[in-house]
Amino acid sequence: MYRNFSRHKTRTEYMRCVNYNKPGKYHCENSKCTRLREIIAKTIAALSENAPNLIEHLETQSTTMQVINTKEIENLTNELSVLRGLRSTNPDIIQAIAKIEVTISTLSTPVRIVDRDAFENAKRKITIASQATFWESLHDSELQSALAEFLEKVEVDSSGTITPTFKLPLTLSSMRP
Repeated sequence: MYRNFSRHKTRTEYMRCVNYNKPGKYHCENSKCTRLREIIAKTIAALSENAPNLIEHLETQSTTMQVINTKEIENLTNELSVLRGLRSTNPDIIQAIAKIEVTISTLSTPVRIVDRDAFENAKRKITIASQATFWESLHDSELQSALAEFLEKVEVDSSGTITPTFKLPLTLSSMRP
């Protein structure tokens, strides 16, 4: 989109599709000019409204699976290779090999780990984003950089409907209101 200003003293800012004036296959039929303040207001309202959904999604996505006993597994693997190298038919050694294999398999199962710092940081950002007064207190340059962290894109169709698409640094993309 590109910025367009009114010719009146108010100098109201409008946004229009960049491809509207292009000929050929890149031409856009959307001739609608939408006030920038209206786009920002509806985007902030949608962000404030959807903040609880973003937090719910973050809670489900913030856990990772990781194997934590790697040194112990490595030591047991070394012992296992030594015992197998004996090539013994002694039932006690065969039983020890089986026991070590079971221990390695139980230690190798991934454990759920929650990155609390990243989760709390993202949750704090979303909580702040849900407060419309916070957005209204920002200057235009601050607002632009802050919204860039939460929004992937904002679409305005030919009927003037404004549809923001959210992203998360936060790893949520294409969540629409």
